[in-house]
Amino acid sequence: MTASSEINAPPVILALEAERAAQRQEARDRARARAELAARSAQGPQLMLWAAATRGQATICRPDGRVIWRQCLNDLPGLRVETELDAIAATARQAIWIAGQARLEWGAEAGGLRLIMDRYRRSLLDDLHRHAYVAALALKVMAEPIGNPARHACAETTPVDWHPNLGLADLLNAHRIPT
Repeated sequence: MTASSEINAPPVILALEAERAAQRQEARDRARARAELAARSAQGPQLMLWAAATRGQATICRPDGRVIWRQCLNDLPGLRVETELDAIAATARQAIWIAGQARLEWGAEAGGLRLIMDRYRRSLLDDLHRHAYVAALALKVMAEPIGNPARHACAETTPVDWHPNLGLADLLNAHRIPT
């Protein structure tokens, strides 16, 4: 739109153009913030977690496959799981929170998290990246349905609570990683 056509444009069109411009700027700002986080996270710890969820159960394992958190999702206060997608999202957010706590405990400004889910949906990625950004983690999400130890451990029903004394070294990306 040129300056002369803006004068003659109806207010609705001007408002739509302004909104589109604001959305483009917001997208550029998000991309810049993620790029800055990625640069900072390269200097911090690189963590890895396995995660899996069913509609009722969620499990998170450290890189060597040991379960570090398992819960019946419907037993968690304030969480309502109606679909498998809800369960997958809640489990991924819990894994991001655990990795963020480990990063804080270590004292790093930022870090990276390779989150290997038994499955996920692309529609979740923006939400997960927002949670990871808040936790100062550059996030890479992958799917590994066959060799995922969290998927196998999801069949168990005994709750396992994450303990803050679990060291950062237990979550470092130093074990077998699918490519």
